[in-house]
Amino acid sequence: MEDGLVQKDKPYAGTRTFGMAFNEPGPDGGLSAVGTLLHIRSHTQLKDGRLLVESTGGERFKIASLSATAPVVVATVETLPDDDGGDAVAAALATAVGTAFTDLLRLNLRLGLVRRAALLAKPDGAFVSAGPGADEVDAAGLAGKGPAALSWWVASHFVDSPAHQQALLQEVGTRPRLRALLEVLAGSARYLRARAAVEGALAGGGGGEDPAQPPAGGPD
Repeated sequence: MEDGLVQKDKPYAGTRTFGMAFNEPGPDGGLSAVGTLLHIRSHTQLKDGRLLVESTGGERFKIASLSATAPVVVATVETLPDDDGGDAVAAALATAVGTAFTDLLRLNLRLGLVRRAALLAKPDGAFVSAGPGADEVDAAGLAGKGPAALSWWVASHFVDSPAHQQALLQEVGTRPRLRALLEVLAGSARYLRARAAVEGALAGGGGGEDPAQPPAGGPD
């Protein structure tokens, strides 16, 4: 499987593992010190010469030193331990995060910011119908996950906010990560409700419109 993926004279040939770290663009950006080890599951050679690689995230790491930055970054890293969150406090936090995530998901659906059909069409079955209503969708991907796995699963959906994902990756321990998730989810919900209220008022609905409902004239 390594054909076309690595140079066979390199010491990492055959490992099927590589690292990924967030690289903040711009003059004030740079390579993050904490990243994730990715384990290659399969790859497909595209007609234009590119490789489509399917991988699974594994351990977190901290960059200890860089030995090359071009054409690719080569670094010495230290893996970071992570607890499984197997205590009552973490379990309670995980339940709260799951509820907050579902509530935010349904708020996005009511506001038309996420399409129900697109969620239900996801091939991994992470989201399932909970009824005929536009916002009646459950996050099935939460089911059966312990606190640590649940925290990573929720964080994986912040695809439009890599800075938040990086901050969560760098949290030391499951409980701090779950608390940080609660803050992010609560902040997002407050913003969306305030936005709905303002848009509803500007559309002529007055200030008394339920902020949890889609704004008048909003997306359908």
